[in-house]
Amino acid sequence: MLPRYENPPHHLPPAFDLASTFVNLPPPPHNIKKSPFPNNKKTPPPPPGGETTELISVTEAADGAVSFESKLSKLSSIGTISVTRDYSFTPVVGKTVAATSTSNTVTVTSCTPNDCRNDFSVNDIIKIGEETFTITDANPNPNQMTLSSNFLGTSQTAGDIYTWAFGYEWTITYVSHVGDQPLIVATGADNWSGVNPTIQAYTVTNGEAPISGSFRLTYEGESTPPLIHECTAAEVKTALESLTTVGVVGVSRFVNNNGHDYLVTFTTELGPLNVITVDDSELTGPSAKAQVNTMVSGVLPTDYGQLTVASGSALSQTVTGLTKGTAYIFRVRSYNSEG
Repeated sequence: MLPRYENPPHHLPPAFDLASTFVNLPPPPHNIKKSPFPNNKKTPPPPPGGETTELISVTEAADGAVSFESKLSKLSSIGTISVTRDYSFTPVVGKTVAATSTSNTVTVTSCTPNDCRNDFSVNDIIKIGEETFTITDANPNPNQMTLSSNFLGTSQTAGDIYTWAFGYEWTITYVSHVGDQPLIVATGADNWSGVNPTIQAYTVTNGEAPISGSFRLTYEGESTPPLIHECTAAEVKTALESLTTVGVVGVSRFVNNNGHDYLVTFTTELGPLNVITVDDSELTGPSAKAQVNTMVSGVLPTDYGQLTVASGSALSQTVTGLTKGTAYIFRVRSYNSEG
């Protein structure tokens, strides 16, 4: 989202603060945008019962020891966040630009040479597509501009062009919380000043509902009890080893976005094994699903052999071809239709 202002900027307000209405969770990722342009709506006061940050400068760094991130993180309900800062841009009305991919020269269209030069000057910061540039030469030819780097987007003949609105935009991503949350409130501080300065907060992406519910694992026809969506590695290990078709397994758990990956290693079964299947019909949440993939197939040991016997009577096996004086290890394992 970009501000739709047309008036040129004047003075920057010195500082603002943020307030929250959170009970348990903070808001979803959103932008705090400061642009010094007219706005007829009054900025709402901080909500009652919420938390308010210390003063945040209109040029505050995104992160670091003293930054937007550090000041917002001091609120008890914020949790872990990441903050980035970008320029706040405004569209150049009535102007488009022709830009060729990998070239640093662009042509402004829909204007006369004098008109173009009135809109753009050397050292102006502009945005074309999703790329930001500084103008290094505003008049090599009447309607052309030289940019600080090559345009890397798709070539275009009439693309929109934006100029810096002399403000900044901070994008806040809430890392440790999920779910749709109320929007943060931004207000000017007591020393808020300038020519009709404004500040806006809006949602970039609504938070998604957290994953919940349960799933079951099945191996060779036997299924585990329901396992909660965020169960531990130890709980998965216990559930699998309770099946008569499974011996000893090792299980590790890793965070994967709002869910988890479980790595299961069979330590007593030999050779290539059947794949575990999963029933995720009881999982809930946006696009919640579970799937199983084989990471490494089992391999039988060298000189592995097996013998099927008709009864449980005593039997013997002779191993030939051994070298005298060399230590060998033999592993004997038996199983039947019951496991």
